[in-house]
Amino acid sequence: MKDDIKKFRSVCKKNRMTPEQEFEFSEYIHELKDSGYRGSGKGGDFTFQELDNLAKEFLAEKKRKKK
Repeated sequence: MKDDIKKFRSVCKKNRMTPEQEFEFSEYIHELKDSGYRGSGKGGDFTFQELDNLAKEFLAEKKRKKK
């Protein structure tokens, strides 16, 4: 398994995401990359810390939208 996928899954597990949230977070990450936002890791991949921060932002935004 590729390292970036392992990091992604670890971040999702750490943040206790549901399968639906994992899918939506994956889409969110791809949208960021498509818009030119890149991580500081090899080849523009996000580091674990960057993914973790993005996950927290993503979940907080989802929570705000529910209210």
